Amino acid sequence: MPGMVILVGLGISFGPDFSNKNDPYVVSGKIVPIDIINYEQEKIGVGWVRSENNHFSINTKKFLEHFNFHSRMQTYSS
Repeated sequence: MPGMVILVGLGISFGPDFSNKNDPYVVSGKIVPIDIINYEQEKIGVGWVRSENNHFSINTKKFLEHFNFHSRMQTYSS
C-alpha cells in the first residue's frame, strides 16, 4: 500500500492528480498532495480489449456506461 509507505515517511509518490483524489489518507488530511508548478498534465487514454467471439457481460456494460458518464463529467468540470 503506497499510502502507508508515504504516511510513515519511507517514500514519496508521483502521479496524475486523479490517482490520489479519493485516497483515504489524502481525504483524511494525513497525506497532503503538492502540485508541481509549471507542469501541464498529460491526457491519459483508457481502452478495453476483448475477444471478437466474446461479448461484454451485463455487469461489464454497466461499468463501462458508468465509467464513460463520469469520465465525460470530469472532462467538462475541469
